[in-house]
Amino acid sequence: MEIKRKELLAVLQKCMPGVETGNALLEGADTFIFNGGRVYTYNDHISVAVPFQPEVPAELVDVEPELSGAVKAKEFFALINKLSGDVIKFAQGDGVWVIKAAGAKAELTLLGEGVMDRIKDLITSAEWLPLPDNFLEGLSQCRFNANRSALSGIVVKAGVMVSTDEMRINYFKLTAPIGPFWIAQPAANELGGIRGLKDYALTDSWAHFRAEDGLVFSCKRLAHDKFPFEKIEALVAAHEKAAGDMTSTLPKDLVPAVERAAALAMDIDSHDTVRLTFTPEYIEVFSQRSTGKYSEKVAWETPPEGTAPPTALFVDYSMVSYGLKRSTSFYIKHSEKSGKAVNRLVFVGDNIKHLMSTFMPEQ
Repeated sequence: MEIKRKELLAVLQKCMPGVETGNALLEGADTFIFNGGRVYTYNDHISVAVPFQPEVPAELVDVEPELSGAVKAKEFFALINKLSGDVIKFAQGDGVWVIKAAGAKAELTLLGEGVMDRIKDLITSAEWLPLPDNFLEGLSQCRFNANRSALSGIVVKAGVMVSTDEMRINYFKLTAPIGPFWIAQPAANELGGIRGLKDYALTDSWAHFRAEDGLVFSCKRLAHDKFPFEKIEALVAAHEKAAGDMTSTLPKDLVPAVERAAALAMDIDSHDTVRLTFTPEYIEVFSQRSTGKYSEKVAWETPPEGTAPPTALFVDYSMVSYGLKRSTSFYIKHSEKSGKAVNRLVFVGDNIKHLMSTFMPEQ
């Protein structure tokens, strides 16, 4: 069988999220499995199945055997990537693949196919349903990098996508209700990079997603009933904008000013913080530590609305940049927690609401 090298590499790249790159304990976790016109990978947390049906000359359709077998992923990918020539010839031997390209020849030992049964059973009972049109947008908006919270990941329920690191909340409205399910953040990151997602299906332990080209991405489900979804919904509802809340669009010069102030950021609860003081005329950015202090006034581009007095908020400087990537429109919400005043920045976009906690300096 002759296969175009670039075509094969493209398929292997799509399968890589399901390859275990560490010390694999699960059989088949570091394997490419070719079977039934697809290439599969599976590592007990993520599985990927990509259609792969190389073109076969018409005169050989009835005699050319289908490429079938399992090989070590790392070695196979490295070999195919480094071979020269546009076309690779595969021949199925006794427990081996014989691979030839541009004068080079290699033999790869085929592995046992015990893991194939596990992969086949993964989606046989799945019922496919359409994904909301803005599902991928929601994944992008709700993504947190390096989220070490016990609540990390993406939760979907009742037409809403939610994520939190217990300091911030992303609350994204989908165009249609799906779920419920909770998937881990690494899986959500990989899923967000797949183009043309159109369907999903849920089984007891897995969430499956299918793209227009037939790619199926599967990931282990977390126990969504243990995620405090109702508490987060109540918190979001309690932070709806009300009359008198200061609201506006943050000026574009704010982030550079905050980044400059970060050089002298204050350490509050192990966060690098700066103070933002909101007045009717400007936002003052201030930071101070033992080695010096920094101050800069950033004028409003759009004067704020609301009757709130000047408000000083201590914020993690990196969180401000994150929030502004969701929306520049914001309001400040004043509330109480355990008898103490609590202020939060709330960023609001077309479908996204981002709540950001502030800090209290030591008195």
